[in-house]
Amino acid sequence: MFPSDLVCLARRAFRLTNDPVTALFMRKAKIVCTIGPASDSPTLLDQLIESGMDAARLNFSHGTHESHARAIKAIREAADRRRVAVAIIQDLQGPRIRVGEVDQSGLDLVAGQTVRLVTTLLRSGGQLGAQSIAPSGMREIPVTYQYLVRDVQPGARILIGDGLIELIADRIIGGAVECGVVTGDDSPRTRA
Repeated sequence: MFPSDLVCLARRAFRLTNDPVTALFMRKAKIVCTIGPASDSPTLLDQLIESGMDAARLNFSHGTHESHARAIKAIREAADRRRVAVAIIQDLQGPRIRVGEVDQSGLDLVAGQTVRLVTTLLRSGGQLGAQSIAPSGMREIPVTYQYLVRDVQPGARILIGDGLIELIADRIIGGAVECGVVTGDDSPRTRA
């Protein structure tokens, strides 16, 4: 913690207690607030800062560069109005590999079954990847990661649907990854 942070913390605590001694021994935790479309208005940012927000988190998995730039500007302006320091945390999640669209009936994945993960180049959800429609009878699962065949090795464990479905890569063949289903379920329709 920098001396300037201590001064800001002491000023904020002093405003709440009017006692400089109590102000120095108050809260030792930091309050981090996730800022998005529902919370980036000047009025709400002012309320968050007055309530003790120390850092504003921006989730870069959602939104555009322009919307994040507007939020950063609004946070800085609100902090200036309140004369406090507010850190900005940029949550930079790596690329998320998603399951493309499948037939309306979905895919029933059962332990012991063999499936193929396939990719085709298309823009999907703001990420360069794949999105295709696989007929449910083919036991093919479209994915949004264009380098899947290059990056997956036989024996690799692949989790789908936040880990509810587990696959083991058996072999790479014809631009697809053939996998054995270890743990099956109804496949999710849009996310891996």
